Amino acid sequence: MVGEPCSSGNAPEQSIVGETLNLAARLQGVAGPGEIIISEATRRLCGGMFEYEQRGDIVLKGFPETVTIYRLLGEGSAQSRFDARPMSGLNPFVGREQELDALLARWSAARAGSGQIVHVSGEPGIGKSRLALALVERLGSEPAGIVKWNCAAHLANRALHPMVRDIETRAGFSRGLSAEARRAAIDALVAASPTLLAEDAGFLNDLLGIETETRPELDAAARARRIYGVLARWLAGMARDMPILILVEDAHWADAATLDFLTMLIDRIAPLPALLLVTHRPEFTPPWTHARQAATIALDPLDAAAGALLLAAVVRDHVLPPSMVHTILRKAGGVPLFVEELARTVPDAVPDLRRSLDSFETLTIPATLQDSLMARLDQLGQVKELAQIGSVIGREFTAATLRAIAPDHPDIEGGLRRLCDSGLARERRENDAVEITFHHALIQDAAYESLLKKRRRDLHRAVAEAMLAQDPAFTLAEPEVIARHCSRGGLAEPAVSHWLAAGLHALDRAANAPADTYLRSALDDLQDLPPSTERSRTELAVQMALAPAAMAIHGWAAKERSRRRVHALMNSRCNSMIPGACSARPGVYGQITSCAAKWIWPLRRRSRSTRWRRGRGRKCYSWPPIMRSDSRSITAAIWLRRSGGRSRAPRASTRTPSEKSFGCFNSPRRRRCMPSRLRRFG
Repeated sequence: MVGEPCSSGNAPEQSIVGETLNLAARLQGVAGPGEIIISEATRRLCGGMFEYEQRGDIVLKGFPETVTIYRLLGEGSAQSRFDARPMSGLNPFVGREQELDALLARWSAARAGSGQIVHVSGEPGIGKSRLALALVERLGSEPAGIVKWNCAAHLANRALHPMVRDIETRAGFSRGLSAEARRAAIDALVAASPTLLAEDAGFLNDLLGIETETRPELDAAARARRIYGVLARWLAGMARDMPILILVEDAHWADAATLDFLTMLIDRIAPLPALLLVTHRPEFTPPWTHARQAATIALDPLDAAAGALLLAAVVRDHVLPPSMVHTILRKAGGVPLFVEELARTVPDAVPDLRRSLDSFETLTIPATLQDSLMARLDQLGQVKELAQIGSVIGREFTAATLRAIAPDHPDIEGGLRRLCDSGLARERRENDAVEITFHHALIQDAAYESLLKKRRRDLHRAVAEAMLAQDPAFTLAEPEVIARHCSRGGLAEPAVSHWLAAGLHALDRAANAPADTYLRSALDDLQDLPPSTERSRTELAVQMALAPAAMAIHGWAAKERSRRRVHALMNSRCNSMIPGACSARPGVYGQITSCAAKWIWPLRRRSRSTRWRRGRGRKCYSWPPIMRSDSRSITAAIWLRRSGGRSRAPRASTRTPSEKSFGCFNSPRRRRCMPSRLRRFG
């Protein structure tokens, strides 16, 4: 349907043309007084929400084929519109019977007390999640605990995000819940577990980012190990009452901390009545290859017979000619998701498949899933805009988040109902909140890629501004999510600050790989800021935070540009800390000394050949080569700042412990190490 603004005073509908308007006008003419007449496509979308009476096939002016019409009788018996969606329900489980039998055999062994591990590998859309769901359905008739940990692509650098989401769901968290109520919910969760102690609540609060009065006095690595232990004991407590199925979906998107925890859990799963089922894509290599009780199930494309059964289930009462079936199966390549999405475009493209036999040979089937999904999105009309906005927000979104970004949209709730009814998304109720989730990540990608770059940037900017303004719809947004929207929306300054916050948060949990990713993203966004003192100060903070993460990943010998950049920034900062400049810019001195105290000074190490000073019996320490020049410059600047530019260091009685430990160039031999630009003040 196409329309244009009309300035001649004519009615708006006179300037709108298209098949939809023509069909509505013809059906209006057919309907009697007080009747509601709908087409086959509308009846298929409404499903069981209403009761209908078929009026047969009629010939309408402007349509080459007859149109089947229905009279609406009243409301149906379905309790919700989702119970009435025949096209969005689960299709029959076909072609995976052997794989399901293998999973059931592993479950039997796990139920007997021998922990099992199974990997289900396959390309996107091959049916990994459907196989896992079939297993869950088979276990519904027996006592079993189900733990679902879903990994998400947009949270791939968020430490332990699948476990955090699961705990929040079990504790009944909602968006408006206060910190006190969250702590009470965690306390109740701990009290209900037979294997957790009261002190474990503090580690769970720390994992979920809940503010507490006291925090465990441990370093990041030790705190992470304690959190892993709490989660493992929690699972062991569940396994005391009944066997448990631990389902880890999309492990290829798991963060490093999640993989570390799973590796530790696998070492403890052998004596538990538990089955760990991990789904992932073929390019993912599990780090726990040493596990003896692990097995792998690789899913292959469906054969022609199974694909035909699935196709028949999707089109339901429509009968496709063999040529159309062959074309769909050939283009789908045996991928169940492709079969479903391609098949769903056929009834929308041809209203009457039973009588349009000649159109099958000329009907154009989308050559790729992207085209198929875009064809379905285009059929939604104005709802497509909501799907596009939702794709920018993320895999999951709500009506409130859409309203915050598009406040002028006339019917957000109605549009979301149509989006869910089309099968492109599904509704999930969680703690009295309704979330809309794209049915598949590829659907979100298709909607996202359909946006023009300028429109995409504007939407990211709108989302970022709403998050920065602390809109109630985005109250639980993580710093890396805010940074991503700011970065893609062209807001470089807040993007850098939130990337830095996310990196420091990851470092605090010993998640070095995510911290490296976040901090390097901050450096990329820094390039969009004009040169200034504040930019150099921020870059120094980012580089100093990046140093421990890079060294933990790559080692001391790695040739990192960041280290050379830190050296240049340190020299620049030391120049600014000369007496006179320090009094005008005291903030720089405080920042440099705090950064040095936090990251550089603790990194001193004993040299390979430990030397003894003759006659004193004291060991001589040296800086690592990559940090030696920086340490001298910083120490010299600190000494000059505290001494007011005196040529000699303070006497031993007035020297601070840090000055004693680092020498402060208080001897002629050590003063030779002082840079010439600082020695001239002596």
